[in-house]
Amino acid sequence: MMVKRLFWNRKGVDPSLFLEPLFVILIAAVVFSLLFARLHDIGSSTSFEKQFFAVDIALAVDSLQALKPGINARVEYLIPEFNVLLDDDSVLVYDSSPEDARKFWITRDNVLSIKEGSVPKNRRFSLFKSGNYFGIGDFDVNGVFCPEGRVDFKGSLDYDALSELGDSAVKIFSGDVSIYARAKETRPVLKVYFVGNSSLLACRIVKELKDEAIEGFAIVPLSAELVGPDDELAVLKEEESALFFDLPRSARDPLVRSRIGDVIRRILG
Repeated sequence: MMVKRLFWNRKGVDPSLFLEPLFVILIAAVVFSLLFARLHDIGSSTSFEKQFFAVDIALAVDSLQALKPGINARVEYLIPEFNVLLDDDSVLVYDSSPEDARKFWITRDNVLSIKEGSVPKNRRFSLFKSGNYFGIGDFDVNGVFCPEGRVDFKGSLDYDALSELGDSAVKIFSGDVSIYARAKETRPVLKVYFVGNSSLLACRIVKELKDEAIEGFAIVPLSAELVGPDDELAVLKEEESALFFDLPRSARDPLVRSRIGDVIRRILG
């Protein structure tokens, strides 16, 4: 009686071995055991969740940076399980230490500056883009965005005229650019009209002057056809480059007038 040899023959391994039910069951058991162990590791680990949040937050940061200049926005998050860290080039999500973090890189827009920061677990936080900044933390809805460029105007500041700031317009700066101002606006808003190539200068000054007391601002090119002869804005019609600041009444305060003078002197040298 011939006994079938399962494991080898004269030519090597017996091919019929792979068709034996016992062998198939054994291989299937090993594969399923390995697969089950891997699934158990994934299910009991937080690595997948941390990576998910890191990717999601990083993509939100990239989306905020992609908004048009001058648009301010924020995205609110609440991630109970993990701490979050936004640094110069990446988002890290971790349990107790950045060393166990999952990381995802962010894209950097060189026109914008980043506000880095970290948030502990169970704390609601905001990702934001405001003015020339983006980052994590407090959000300034009125942040001012100013494009890159040089401000090369020269001239002199008239402190006497600045001290007379009130309902009527006064010329507070003369030179390559003229700056007029009045403090007549009853609402806490700041409006600036410009002619010529002075828009960047207007933006820089507004960015420095704007604070918590200012609820809104506008930088507007002057439309000469809409300005009547009796309007104080008519003084801009004769200027090549000029600004007209329509300030709130609070600008009459000596401390505010001094701040206005300091800002203009610092920007224009």
